[in-house]
Amino acid sequence: MRKKNWIRKVVAIATALVLAGSVVPFSAPVSAKADTSQAPSTKGASFGAKVIATGDKYLGTPYKWGAKVGDTDTFDCSSFTKYVYGKNGVELPRGARKQGEEGKKVTRANLQKGDLVFFKLKRTNGKIGHVGIYAGDGKVLHTWGRGGVRYDKMTNAWLDWGFLYGTRVTPK
Repeated sequence: MRKKNWIRKVVAIATALVLAGSVVPFSAPVSAKADTSQAPSTKGASFGAKVIATGDKYLGTPYKWGAKVGDTDTFDCSSFTKYVYGKNGVELPRGARKQGEEGKKVTRANLQKGDLVFFKLKRTNGKIGHVGIYAGDGKVLHTWGRGGVRYDKMTNAWLDWGFLYGTRVTPK
């Protein structure tokens, strides 16, 4: 019985440490132009594909909380999205919460490939604590913890529970 409790404590601490690295520091925002269209457009679809293609180049890149913007040796969630979108003509602010203020909000049902997706964490009191890129087919391209940049299904327990909304931004 004691061994079982010890294992539970180790798993709980490890989970807390992984999730603790998901919130990033903030800096002043730089505006991005919102895509105000509701219906999918060819421009939006091709932009989303370009964003995903750019992000794919960094699959497996290690996660590091507070990673330096522009450094491609490591990423945290918002430095990854900032870098990938920047390579596609959209300047995003640093920090997941600040990025959540950019673009036009979209619901889960209306997500398109390339939309930013925002998630709460247990310790963020319902506020944004993580950002990724919607990759289509119910998947998110993001980085956190072990494994670094990767795809996860949005039905993954913590992503499903924590989903807040998406935003759509396009180049100016």
